[in-house]
Amino acid sequence: MKPGDVKITENEKNVAIVEKGGTLYYTENGEPVHRGVVEVNGEIYYAGKDGKIITNAIHVVHSSMSNDLLRHGAYEFDEKGRVIPESYIAPRERSHKKKRSKSKINFKALKIPVGVALAAVLLVGGAIVAIKSYRNPPSVKSSEASDYMDETAPFELPQPDSAVYLCSNDLEKYYLGDLTFDQLKNSAEPPYKAYSFNYDLKEQATLEIDGKSYNMPPGAKSVQIDNLQTDTLYDYTIIALGDTYTGTLRTAPSNRFIKLDGAVNTRDIGGYTTAYNHAVKQNLLIRGSELDGLVESSYKLKDQAAAQAFGFKLDMDLRDSYTYEGDDYVSPLGSDVTHRFYNAPQYNDIFNEESHESLRQIFSDLADRSNYPVYMHCTYGADRTGTVVYLLQGILGVSEDNMEFEYRLTGFLDKGYFDNSSIDQLKAELETYRGENLNEKIEDFLITDVGITHDQIKTIRNIFLP
Repeated sequence: MKPGDVKITENEKNVAIVEKGGTLYYTENGEPVHRGVVEVNGEIYYAGKDGKIITNAIHVVHSSMSNDLLRHGAYEFDEKGRVIPESYIAPRERSHKKKRSKSKINFKALKIPVGVALAAVLLVGGAIVAIKSYRNPPSVKSSEASDYMDETAPFELPQPDSAVYLCSNDLEKYYLGDLTFDQLKNSAEPPYKAYSFNYDLKEQATLEIDGKSYNMPPGAKSVQIDNLQTDTLYDYTIIALGDTYTGTLRTAPSNRFIKLDGAVNTRDIGGYTTAYNHAVKQNLLIRGSELDGLVESSYKLKDQAAAQAFGFKLDMDLRDSYTYEGDDYVSPLGSDVTHRFYNAPQYNDIFNEESHESLRQIFSDLADRSNYPVYMHCTYGADRTGTVVYLLQGILGVSEDNMEFEYRLTGFLDKGYFDNSSIDQLKAELETYRGENLNEKIEDFLITDVGITHDQIKTIRNIFLP
């Protein structure tokens, strides 16, 4: 940071408000941090995503991010990011019903949704613009708060202390403990579900979230947002009639199912919590089916631009090299994406010595940071992919139950659930290796038989774990 480009105000806790490039950030020990409501040198600010300070906006302070410095409700923040206490507008009270959580998957702990929040009516030039959030135009002051709240209409909008599930309704019931896995097998719903941002607008507006912009035409009522990460707090911005409104929403902890038009069985292997309470990072390795239709003609990527948004560097193709005849294969993900055939083994074939070279190459490439993000696939993203992911999650410290759960999710590949017990045979053979649990036994197999090094395993862990 160049002198003169940054203005820092520090206190005894080594926190600072930093101005860089015309934007204010909240930092701790020099690093920007998302903290919610913070106090620096007697002034109150709101530090949002990446530590960015909310300025010139009406922003809702939720109870989970208030840090006991402000009451839950809507506030106006000035051009320097300081809260204007007298702008406070109290939220309208609603009854809430908590859902019980008996998640069968060991993700990071998070409160289950407690209900839905109220929304505000945006008053601009006499027109009423209803957006699902606690918001009012800067012209509405505290003296007008009662009239303003009287004219609000309720809309469902997740807030930081409630969360939305990015999966089918039946899968949500499973995560909440309302369905067993055997009952889930009878589900006719595909696992993936986009997040639907519902709204009611009289004028054109734009929604900005997760680095993307979405048009919000009047009358459409909702915007479909694909491929959000799970267990994540998102800031969003709505630009309507020249005014900017900010809000937040949280996604619930669950498996992150991915939409790639033309592919099936696609999901992120991140999100699981390890034995050391570390969450496996998302957006590093997406697993799925083939994208070129060479074996299954219908499994062919339809939208390369949407896939490129993931930033894939390596197309890790676990199929046999004879799948494509010739040396001019170009990944459907783009000509700038490295593609390699690995001739990967599946299930108990991994114990055959002739398969070890393939496994060594796979884990060597997984230990190379420059290869990420990775798209890993075979034909269906089931057997070879399932086997490699099982071994990878083993050395990351994912629990035995969750390793098996990740494998079993492939059963929803097509209409109707198909059950494959081949993983049981693999597990039985791995149990013969040294170690106090399956994770240690997998590591022993990879080091002793395959020839993966301790340093490679350490690097893989450093890549996937915080």
